[in-house]
Amino acid sequence: MITPNHWRMPESRHRRFIKDYPFATLFGPNQVVDHLPLHLDHEGQRLIGHCAKVNALWQTCHQAAVTAVFHGPHAYIPAHAYDTQPAVPTWNYAVLHVTGRFSALDEQATWSIIQSMHAQFESNISQEEEQFQKNMLNGIVGFEIAIDAIVGKEKLGQHRKAVDQQAVLSHLKNSKATQAKDLVEYMDRTL
Repeated sequence: MITPNHWRMPESRHRRFIKDYPFATLFGPNQVVDHLPLHLDHEGQRLIGHCAKVNALWQTCHQAAVTAVFHGPHAYIPAHAYDTQPAVPTWNYAVLHVTGRFSALDEQATWSIIQSMHAQFESNISQEEEQFQKNMLNGIVGFEIAIDAIVGKEKLGQHRKAVDQQAVLSHLKNSKATQAKDLVEYMDRTL
């Protein structure tokens, strides 16, 4: 991914980005691609997730180098949105690439991953639900990706004049596109 310095996401935002946008596209060897929720372990050294045992992903990727792409907010920016003219249309977005080595895990580690995901995404789970999920463990495989590198890109118009950045924000705020609202919130937080 081409990432000029002015579009490079600071390391300080990586952890929150993964937490806020956990649904990733995972690329493995032999053109294996899948879409899965992933999250960081407590130390920030590994991505963890799970998939169905019938999914060939875990066997194909075991001990292989993989890349997880976390897609953040994005939206089309028409040329007329800029104060400075002439201008060209573009797409503003934020994305994070995580590369590392994939390892399938045993049933006990898989259950820990399920519990960790519950803690992140649910406020309460009943004992009945928990028991049902434990009974389903033989149908899923947990995995971890030991992180080698993280590169984030925030192409948000940082290279443009402040007046153009404000004009784009104004355009997005008035847009009917749902993804525009998400991008406005992100740009307000980061620019």
